[in-house]
Amino acid sequence: MPHPHRSYDDEGDGLAIILLHGYPFKRSMWREQIDFLRAHDFRAIAPDLIEMSDKLQLVADSIEHETLRQRQAEAYRTIRTMESMARDVSALMDDLKIDQAVICGLSMGAYVAFEFARLFPARVRTLVVAGARAEGPDENEKQSRAQQARRILTEGMAFVADAMLPKLLAPHTLAEKPDVVSRVREMILQHRSARRRRGATRNGRASRLFK
Repeated sequence: MPHPHRSYDDEGDGLAIILLHGYPFKRSMWREQIDFLRAHDFRAIAPDLIEMSDKLQLVADSIEHETLRQRQAEAYRTIRTMESMARDVSALMDDLKIDQAVICGLSMGAYVAFEFARLFPARVRTLVVAGARAEGPDENEKQSRAQQARRILTEGMAFVADAMLPKLLAPHTLAEKPDVVSRVREMILQHRSARRRRGATRNGRASRLFK
């Protein structure tokens, strides 16, 4: 079962497989895969790579008199890069006494996996990537992500869920499986919900995903 007080799940025994989530999700997106891998004698580790929306929503909820430029500046002071997230994964492996693992990344997690393989090639038993390109995002993607980041700063994550659900789920699922739609939407929004349960702090992190 997921551990409620740490930023990663570590379940099962055997060959270690590290699962790196995509945007705008956290490690909960891997729940079914973790259960499957554990049942088939693998060790599945899924970290939360970032606390992006905690930070961005906190910035958006900050003092009303702050200008947008000031809010953006506050967010950018705590940016995470693909390299820093890859180094965090390596540090987690050190903590868990794992020398080498299968590194599996989806979307944003795939770019972190690419960076991990560049920085720590000897620690990669197998590299599995999906939903990414080796050359990285093109200029249009960068501009789109920049625009989305600016909206998150002022509006929070709800519009992201509305925009991404049709891209993530098939039309039949959207129309006929409301439980799946509800779960995926909650996975996207859970950053903000968790922050509200914990109370607002200034320890959140932001990630500039459009670089």
